[in-house]
Amino acid sequence: MATSSAAWREGDAAFDAGDVLAGPSLSEIDPSGRYAKGRPNVKPGELPWELLVGGPASRTLSKLPAHISDIVVRFMFERLTSRPQQAGVELRGRLSRRFAARVETETIIYRLDTVKHSVRVLDVLHRGGLVGHGQAAGQHW
Repeated sequence: MATSSAAWREGDAAFDAGDVLAGPSLSEIDPSGRYAKGRPNVKPGELPWELLVGGPASRTLSKLPAHISDIVVRFMFERLTSRPQQAGVELRGRLSRRFAARVETETIIYRLDTVKHSVRVLDVLHRGGLVGHGQAAGQHW
């Protein structure tokens, strides 16, 4: 797992290279399909956001303890696909246009594509991966 800005660059590069889980391939992070099958809690008239998970994030998820990975995956399928703007905080400075959301011991880094109405999960970092970086240090998610 890369740290800080290297992780986000790697996550962005994964999307550019097509190293992405989307649609049916999301079963790699949700093998039982219990979260992918559920409908996100969206308001009437709203569309759910499409979830896209970059290779670095999916590889990190596979290395997490099962109970933590399960909580993170559930968060991604439920919160990120229904209200991603409220699920995390938008980062500033050189990390702008990215969001961070804390889930248990992990921090999910993601971007929104408002044209395609999709959430791009760039990476999943252990909480300590953000410590010491001015734009994110000290913020609670």
